[in-house]
Amino acid sequence: MVWKLYKMMAQVLFRCVIVACFDRTDSGQLELQINKLHRLKRIIACVRDCYGLHPNFVKDTYGTMENYLRQHLSEHDWVLLTHLQVVKLNQGTILHNSVLDIA
Repeated sequence: MVWKLYKMMAQVLFRCVIVACFDRTDSGQLELQINKLHRLKRIIACVRDCYGLHPNFVKDTYGTMENYLRQHLSEHDWVLLTHLQVVKLNQGTILHNSVLDIA
């Protein structure tokens, strides 16, 4: 899950570079992408914190990683995480899976 989030961060960073280099008239779009980048950093930090805990502690206390993240992320970060989708190619069709499904 962490690597998928890092990949999404790289895509957002690439969009920031594109907007900064080629579309200097719309600074609002750049601010939105930078905000999304910071939110992804907070989500990754929380996921890594969960991975740092003993698996039995997480299971006994929270049940699943999804419950852990729901309790430790802010409302805005949780909404972003639940709306992130991983795109997979499967025999010519495009599948959109939630990031939480791969945790």
